[in-house]
Amino acid sequence: MNNIVPVENIKQLWITFGNACNHRCVFCFQKDFSEVLPESVFSNIERIYPTISSCVLQGGEVTIMPHVKDFVKKILNVNSHVKFDIVTNGQKFDEEWQWLFLQHGRAVHFSVNAASQETYEKVTPGGDWNELMNNLWTTILMRGVSKLPTIRTSMVVTDDNVHEVYLFAKTCEIIGVDLCNITYDCDHFPKDTKLVISEAEKLKDVKIVSSSWIGSLLSRANGLPPQRIGAVKENTSVCINAFENIMIDVDGTARFCCLMVPKIGDLSKNNIAEVWNSDEAQRIRQGFIDGRYPEVGCVIERCTLFN
Repeated sequence: MNNIVPVENIKQLWITFGNACNHRCVFCFQKDFSEVLPESVFSNIERIYPTISSCVLQGGEVTIMPHVKDFVKKILNVNSHVKFDIVTNGQKFDEEWQWLFLQHGRAVHFSVNAASQETYEKVTPGGDWNELMNNLWTTILMRGVSKLPTIRTSMVVTDDNVHEVYLFAKTCEIIGVDLCNITYDCDHFPKDTKLVISEAEKLKDVKIVSSSWIGSLLSRANGLPPQRIGAVKENTSVCINAFENIMIDVDGTARFCCLMVPKIGDLSKNNIAEVWNSDEAQRIRQGFIDGRYPEVGCVIERCTLFN
């Protein structure tokens, strides 16, 4: 087996900086908010800064971690063409962050989870609805007619906000959001499944909500397997993630994709070349080439290539 791929082929870096967060959402799966990405990871991946084309910044809440801006500046010093994505609750997505993403952003993903202040305060205790809305609206206005960054919003459907699913999505469409994700957490899925179905059916009127999200909600509410749309279909193309993508979890371990279980190495202990072309990485690549995705740990039931 020889599926060695040059490190310079890595186009997209996903990196989780830590679990620290200024919110405590009712559906949050995190129990420990203190874990931080090991410092050694940064020196071990520095080699790819000049050649990546995009970088996804994740937490916890990225905007409250001071070292993230230093990381971004370090990449931009050697690679002015890189585009950044960010997943944020929006509370601290202030003017400095807004200008950074107007210049170097590919996508800003605001986790909102409500269509009203009353509901927001139930889902996100301690959050500031007005500050979040101001930051979202200001980002939309500052972007103007530009296509970048893409502005996305999301709602995790719970008992507290299920009655606002359609209103949330439609409002986002009206104010100029590009994409709206409506998803759920299995442990917090609303008890009133009839209301879920009613709200999901109305979403078909909202152009910025993908049919895959609607299908997933309807499937779960109807007690069907948690697939996005219908049965898993056959896929004959080769996924590029094992050849162009690396995702670093908060403990420093690396995967090719968020829908892949196996880790290809530990970047807190090994450099990027060793991890990127580890025996496990090469084994997974061969599985991709052979079309054996489930065998090498891909969760195809949730992947858009198969749904």
